Parts: sequence; structure tokens; C-alpha cells
Amino acid sequence: MEVRLTFAGLLLVLVLAVLMTRATVATSSPSSDFSIVVAPGTISVGITLNIRQNLTAFRSSFSFPLFQAVLEGSNATLATQSLQSAVASKNPLARIEGLRLDAQTTPWSNMTSMQWLNVTMNFNVSGVSSTGGGVSHTDLSWKSFAASSDLAVNGFELNNIGARDLQAIAHDLAQQKGNAVIAFSYRIDGIPVNAAFFPDVVARISPMNFSRLATPVAQWKQAYVPLAPTLVWTSPPTPLLGLTFVRTITEEPTNPVSTYFGVFYTLQGEITLPTTASVSGDTVTLAPNGLPETLMGITIISSIVIGSGALIYERRLSPSKAKGYMGRKKAKR
Repeated sequence: MEVRLTFAGLLLVLVLAVLMTRATVATSSPSSDFSIVVAPGTISVGITLNIRQNLTAFRSSFSFPLFQAVLEGSNATLATQSLQSAVASKNPLARIEGLRLDAQTTPWSNMTSMQWLNVTMNFNVSGVSSTGGGVSHTDLSWKSFAASSDLAVNGFELNNIGARDLQAIAHDLAQQKGNAVIAFSYRIDGIPVNAAFFPDVVARISPMNFSRLATPVAQWKQAYVPLAPTLVWTSPPTPLLGLTFVRTITEEPTNPVSTYFGVFYTLQGEITLPTTASVSGDTVTLAPNGLPETLMGITIISSIVIGSGALIYERRLSPSKAKGYMGRKKAKR
């Protein structure tokens, strides 16, 4: 009886470990700005842009207008066409389907000295997969698309934000004059820019330019968890994107104090694939469905068979049972 309970306990631990591993994988992955989930027959994309600005702390006349809007169905036609054109430039067969776009700004906060522009897009991509012999090949090279056309929501430009919404304040910032104590510097995507060129470079800022994700998926970082139902690939890190205006005050030569103003956002890519997938360049190859579950089932069944064999073997060789058996033979004589 004791042996049976021990084996049952080990089996329960094994099953719980599998379930906990699956649950951990499902909940521990951090959210990313550009997420692609590839599954048999479907490719879903989720893009979240969290853009913050604190320029209002330097120039109180500047802020994002307050708005909240949703584009979906027929009123998302222009947005779909904009993304479609960009994706098709990477893969002419790619098609954007079921776009939903949510955009909103938060009020300026004097407490945090910050305002947010949040944009979320969800859509499916079709036409980029081919199947033969039960194996599918999916092209993800379109992930680095760059939308060039305007995408206005409630009168606010979401894509060409540099030219439409930021160039005026960029001209103002470029004209700031320093002195012996105060100095100003300028950066775009973390790269220093001369003040004379700052407004023109700011005009090129486009949050829907994902060219930084051009690195082939095979060169992204892979996170692998044993028995997990999926594999996750994460793009190389990128610098802080957007415009940065730096004011440095040097009242003491050895202790300069810099304050950073600007419009900032980050970009991180994440691709989730079935464990049956393999990656070469930007091509994902999917083996027939069900292999991970089959392997998991085989693992559990094998454990049961091995455990049962060990149980039978242990019961046959148990010293107490052998002693009792010999005792009965002597008593019979």
C-alpha cells in the first residue's frame, strides 16, 4: 500500500509539473509593442504604441489634444488601406484583415509631468503561407513594414506625427539659445542631431515605421521552456525612439544637471510559434499538428508504465514478502 501511494504521489507531481509549466508560459511572457502569433491556418498581429510626452513641462503651450476613438469595420477602411500598402511592399501577397484600431490620449498631468498617446491595433494577415506535404511555410519578412500615408483619427495624425504634430514645437526648441550656464542638445532615436537640422529630422518621425524589426526572426532571441506549448522569439533591443530635447545646467563645473524633454516610445517585437515550428531567416516552417501533445502524452504514459514496472519489481523482491513466503514453506514441512 505504501509503495502504491508513493507511485501515485510521483505521478501526481509529474502531471502538476506539466500543467504548471504550461500555465507559467501562458502568463509570464511580457507584453510587447509588436506581437505576431503564428498558428496553423492563422497569423494574428497585435501592435501597442505607448507614446509619452513631457514637452509641456518646458513649453506649456504644447500638448496632445484629448480624444478617444475606435476604427473598426467600414470606418477602418482608410487605415486598412494604409497598412495594406505598407505590408504589400514587403510581400505582394500579404493581406490585412479584420483591423481594429483604438487610440486615445490622456490629460496632461502636473503631478507626473507626463501625457500619453496610446494606440492599439489588432489584425490578421493572410496570403503569406504555403502548404505542401502536411508542412506549412510562413513568410514573416513583412513584419518590418513602414506605413507612409497619413492616418488621422479625430483630426490627430497618428502615423506622420513628426510632420503633422511635432515640427512646430521642434522649430521652437531648435531656436533656444544657451549661455555660460545653460546648454541645449538634440537627439532623434537616441542619435545626436545639430539644432539646424532638428526640425527636418523630427518631421520624419513615424511610429508606424517598423523597419527596426527587419532583422530576420532566426537572429532574434529565443526563449525555450521544456514542455511549453509555444516558442517565443524576441527582437533585439532598440534605443529610446522619438525626439529628445536636453537642457543641461552647469552651475558647478563638476556637477552638471540635465533634464530630458521630448516625445518618447520604445519598440519591441515578439513572435509566438508552436513548438513544432522551425525558423530559417524570416520563414517559419510548421510540422503537422498535435506533435507536442502527442509527445507529452507519450511522456506521461511512459512514466506510468515505468512506474508500474518498478512497482511490480519491488513487490516481487520485497524482503518482508520473501521472508513471509519462506516462513510458510517451513511451517508446511
